[in-house]
Amino acid sequence: MFCTVLDNESLLLQRVAEGHQLSFNIIYRFYLDRVYSFALRIVKQKEWAEEIVQDVFTNLWRYGEKLRNIENLHAWLRTLARHCALKLLRKQALLDRVEREFKTESSSVSKSVDEGLIYKDINFILNQAIESLPPQQRKVYTYCHIEGFTYEEAAELLGLSKLTVHSHMKQSLRNIRIFVAKNYPIVFLLVFQRLF
Repeated sequence: MFCTVLDNESLLLQRVAEGHQLSFNIIYRFYLDRVYSFALRIVKQKEWAEEIVQDVFTNLWRYGEKLRNIENLHAWLRTLARHCALKLLRKQALLDRVEREFKTESSSVSKSVDEGLIYKDINFILNQAIESLPPQQRKVYTYCHIEGFTYEEAAELLGLSKLTVHSHMKQSLRNIRIFVAKNYPIVFLLVFQRLF
């Protein structure tokens, strides 16, 4: 069972206020376990409780002349430990929130960068495939698939029948698939099968 009060506590505090290390050590050894147990009940982690103990006794040492005004050291240390614990918990909660937000933002930035790079690569491959088409198929594909003209509109612009435009379009899609499958087989398996 702990003694509740340290003998000659007022005298010890007065000597600590004067910078007496031995008096500080006596107070430290007497209250160390109490402060640690109290802090641990609040923060639930040994490392954090140890950090709080260090903060409490560092503050005690630095309190200087004001130590003479402390009437109940046990209550003062508990109050200081509670203050340090709450400060640590708030700091940890803030760090956790910032870390979560950073991960979310980093993940979304990384995802959008990845998606942008993939889109750029796919566009490059698709443009190569389009360039490899025979001229008439390339025109039909460009009008219908890229510029959004209907088969009738493309037929009128190119002076072809709707059936010919349809046939060129069908053949251009087939040739694009073949080009990608031959030159970029992995991309074809992952992406282009879904697109065409």
